[in-house]
Amino acid sequence: EHRQALQELSAWLLCLVFRAVPCATGPYGGVTAGALMDFANHDLLCLCSLLRGLLAVRPCGGDGDDGLPHDAAEIQVVALHALSGLTAPELAFSEAREAGIDEECSDLPQELGIEERNRTLALHLEVLCAAVVETGLLPEALDVTLLSLQGADAGRAAALGVRV
Repeated sequence: EHRQALQELSAWLLCLVFRAVPCATGPYGGVTAGALMDFANHDLLCLCSLLRGLLAVRPCGGDGDDGLPHDAAEIQVVALHALSGLTAPELAFSEAREAGIDEECSDLPQELGIEERNRTLALHLEVLCAAVVETGLLPEALDVTLLSLQGADAGRAAALGVRV
C-alpha cells in the first residue's frame, strides 16, 4: 500500500516535470536525459528512483480512476526514451565540468587528458549502473517496454525496441 502510494507520487511528480519542460514540437518533446539530470541535480540514484516509481505503476487505460495522470502510459514511454539517453557522454562531461575536472586537466598533455576523460566516462557509467541495480529500475523498464509493444503497430514497436 505504501509502495503504491510512493509509485503514484513519483508518477505525478515526473508528470509535472515532463509538462514543465518547454518544447515546440509537442507535448513531452523536450523531455531528454539531460533535462531529467538537471531536474535531479545530476543525482543518478534519485533520478533512477523516480523513474522506477513511474515505470512501476500500471495505468488502467486513462479513465482517471486509478489515481494516475490520464496520459500515464504515454509518460512512461517518454521516460523510457529519456532513460536510454542517460549513457550519453555529454552527461558525464557536464558533471565533470561542474566538479572542476576539466580545469584540472587543462595543463596536462593530451594523452592524459584523454585518459582522464575515459576515466570520467567510465565512472559515470559505473554510477549509472549501480543506481539502476540498486533501485530495481531495469525490470520495471523492461516490463513497460513489453507492455508498450503489445498492440503497437510495427513502426512504433520497432522505434521503441531500437531505443531500449
